[in-house]
Amino acid sequence: MAARERLKVIEIGRRCTYADKSRPFVNPQEWVNHIAHASLVASSLFHGCAVSISLQRPFLALDTAGRGFKLGDMLFIERIAAAVSKGNSSLAGGWNKALAEVMADGSYAAVSKKYFNEDVRCTN
Repeated sequence: MAARERLKVIEIGRRCTYADKSRPFVNPQEWVNHIAHASLVASSLFHGCAVSISLQRPFLALDTAGRGFKLGDMLFIERIAAAVSKGNSSLAGGWNKALAEVMADGSYAAVSKKYFNEDVRCTN
């Protein structure tokens, strides 16, 4: 996948033969900085996944130690929205129009499928 997407693989903490760069020891600030600037994070650690989520970085949860990660039902569904000042109907209308356009022309779904491998739009 890294070769196909032309991504550099930086491994942290373990030696692996496929990494472009190996960083066996980093301090916590460097570790978070690597995640913050990653195109994709692959981690077998809960904290790697949790930090990826909090920094809004795409990630893969790996089961490299036989710990049995399991994907199941979502814990909750979070509906998000853009906030505008009360009474600012022109901005709200512009936002709604732009969102409707990207939903209708398929570009929102295309980006969703590219980064999440599924359509994550809230359709109801």
